[in-house]
Amino acid sequence: MAEPVATVAAIQNAQFERVTLDRARDRATRDLLRSERDQRFRDDIEDQIAADALNAQAAALLEARDDTEQAIQSLEATQAGLDAAGRLTDQLEGIALAAQNASTAVEREELARQFDQVASQLDNLVGDTSYQGTNLLDVPADSLRVSTSDTPGTEFTVEGRASDAASLGLGSAATDYNNFATQADIDAALSAVQSAGSTLQASAQSIGINASILEVRADFNEDLASVAQTGAARLTDSDPYESGATLQAVEVRDALNIESQRIAARSQSLIVDLVSNSF
Repeated sequence: MAEPVATVAAIQNAQFERVTLDRARDRATRDLLRSERDQRFRDDIEDQIAADALNAQAAALLEARDDTEQAIQSLEATQAGLDAAGRLTDQLEGIALAAQNASTAVEREELARQFDQVASQLDNLVGDTSYQGTNLLDVPADSLRVSTSDTPGTEFTVEGRASDAASLGLGSAATDYNNFATQADIDAALSAVQSAGSTLQASAQSIGINASILEVRADFNEDLASVAQTGAARLTDSDPYESGATLQAVEVRDALNIESQRIAARSQSLIVDLVSNSF
């Protein structure tokens, strides 16, 4: 009878040791989880701070992009005004050339009147070439300043240039060119008109270059903002692959634990049966 009693005592000791080990394991697990939770908390705070900084940078870049795109629209309006002004100077040149072929003073006086009328329309046109209150062609001409970066104080400036008739060097046909009375008067008008046309072409070229620069900058700001937003998302969003792997590991661990419990239960049953049969 002593041997079965000893076997039962051994089983009881084993069960006690298992309970003790389970408690120790639980304490160790809680300590580990607490340590991991604290570390994740610290990491989450650092990641959130970094993500907030990246999101702030992206917002500033997108704001700069919007400002730049508005500046581009202003330059396109200016370009349209210069193109129209160029067509008006072409008309002025055509009128002056027609004066060369006029046979009477009356005809030349009528052409001089038309010349001054077109020049007046040129003044009206440049006065209307405005976008959101900015006019780079009027007298005095405005300057266009635009923030092109997320860095405060970073600006791109386009200086306006007055392009009315007087600023372009065009005189009055009635007074400055004496109603085209002589060939010298006509030549003076032609020279002034051709010089004005060259000035308008140079201004249009400059505006086009500046618009191209701003377009590159707007695209760059948008691309860089996208990179910053992606970086912020990666710092704060959970990885679905990592989460899936973690879940799978937990499920495997639980399955192994259940199976080990079944084995232990069967082992205990066999021992109990062995003890019972020995009596």
